Amino acid sequence: MSTVLLVDDDGVLRKLLDSRLRYEGFLTIPLDSFSLAYDIITKGPVKIDAFLLDVMMPGELTVEDIIKEIRLSDKYKNKPVLIVSGADKHRLKAIAELFKVTVVSKPIILSDLINHVKKLTCQV
Repeated sequence: MSTVLLVDDDGVLRKLLDSRLRYEGFLTIPLDSFSLAYDIITKGPVKIDAFLLDVMMPGELTVEDIIKEIRLSDKYKNKPVLIVSGADKHRLKAIAELFKVTVVSKPIILSDLINHVKKLTCQV
């Protein structure tokens, strides 16, 4: 069973994604901030198989900061990262190319997003 670290500040969307991922057989770690994700990535001995991150989040840390920590981590550097956003397409393209992540643009179709996660974690 794969574990997905899910970060989104939109409580309704986070709960929806969390419920659907669990229904599909994933374990989830749903978080509402990048600072909590940063703590888990840098300090926690937590098994994570994939990361699902919103791009536009409040706070000092950016999605780029979090992806950098993932890529610098011996434990997580090769794990798939999927980012979801309605942000500027040029920014998303730059993030995807720089960090080798998968991008899904909002508005999302829930079944498509879940299929992306399944493919990234080889659960298709």
